[in-house]
Amino acid sequence: MEKIKYDINDPNIIEVIRSVIFNRLKRGGWEQLYVGDTGFDEYFDFGTNISRARDNLILKVQEIFWQLISQGVITPGINTSNPNLPWFRLTDYGKKVIEEERFMPHDPTNYINNYKRALSRPNSVVVSYLEESLRCFTVGCMLASTMMLGIASEVAFLNLCKTLLNSLTGPSRMEIIRPGNSSMSLCRNL
Repeated sequence: MEKIKYDINDPNIIEVIRSVIFNRLKRGGWEQLYVGDTGFDEYFDFGTNISRARDNLILKVQEIFWQLISQGVITPGINTSNPNLPWFRLTDYGKKVIEEERFMPHDPTNYINNYKRALSRPNSVVVSYLEESLRCFTVGCMLASTMMLGIASEVAFLNLCKTLLNSLTGPSRMEIIRPGNSSMSLCRNL
């Protein structure tokens, strides 16, 4: 596996780190978060200032961990003898999240990449609203996330209606676009 160049100034680095965290969680055997954690070394090339980059990484990992705790994916502690951080474990819900292969909203980068791969020509407007929905989801703004997802769905549905309408000819098309036909209300203003 080729290592990812770790750039503390990259505004997207937190999403890259989130994907790496999910990869580590899927592999298992990771139960403690601490400053000297070298488990990220196989994923990142820290460059010449390793100490500064690792410190930055751990701070970002902590941010993501608190998001995952608030989302119910992980919980502090591994057992009654070690009930607090730095120990952690996947919740039952977290285990289901980790088992999901493709569309995991807790990992927005891979979610969007999988979505784009699944379609031959993904609509840029749908992708923009989907990305915003996932950003809202990861920080716990569920109403905003749902609204953005609804808008993405509406745009996708209207595009489907437009494609369907454009593929019809003759009497079939005329029946759909006939005034007063309730089917027309679905495709209005296309």
